[in-house]
Amino acid sequence: MEKGKLAWKYVDYGFNRDKMDIFLRTLQKEGLKVKNIDDLEYLLIHFIDEKEEAILTGNLKNKQNSFNSLSGTEFELLLIRLFDSMGYIVEHCGKAGDQGGDLILNKGFQRILIQAKCYTNNIDNKAVQEAVAAKKYYDCSRAIVVGSSDFTLGAIDLAKANDVELMRKKQLQELLLLHLKENWV
Repeated sequence: MEKGKLAWKYVDYGFNRDKMDIFLRTLQKEGLKVKNIDDLEYLLIHFIDEKEEAILTGNLKNKQNSFNSLSGTEFELLLIRLFDSMGYIVEHCGKAGDQGGDLILNKGFQRILIQAKCYTNNIDNKAVQEAVAAKKYYDCSRAIVVGSSDFTLGAIDLAKANDVELMRKKQLQELLLLHLKENWV
């Protein structure tokens, strides 16, 4: 957990301190016994940890799984579960400064870079550029951009030119259903 004068950050979640003060007052008005910012931080950490654990273990309480409800980190955790169930050893390298790679899949002599993009709009060629750079940086033989939506024509053209595979939402949904028995929209 990182604290600053203007922000509070935990894992990949950040909150503006002013907004936390407003949130604290709102909770107190609603009758919740949250005394101060330290109590609020404890609750936020607990909520974030529970949500990430639920995604990682597949115990989502909501029967209607929606990509739109996931943060980038949560999407990566979902992909870790998926690729693990497919028999890959998964390295999670996604974070700020990750050189464009979020996951590395290992199986036998295969080493595959995964660039994860949890977007509601079409994914543009920047994701492909990141995958191209990360493939070499992480010494991978293949690169795949996995998206929760479709790709722009520019991204498709650039991927073809650079031998980067694109996994569209429909293909991802099929794999999640097949390997995790989960429906995602």
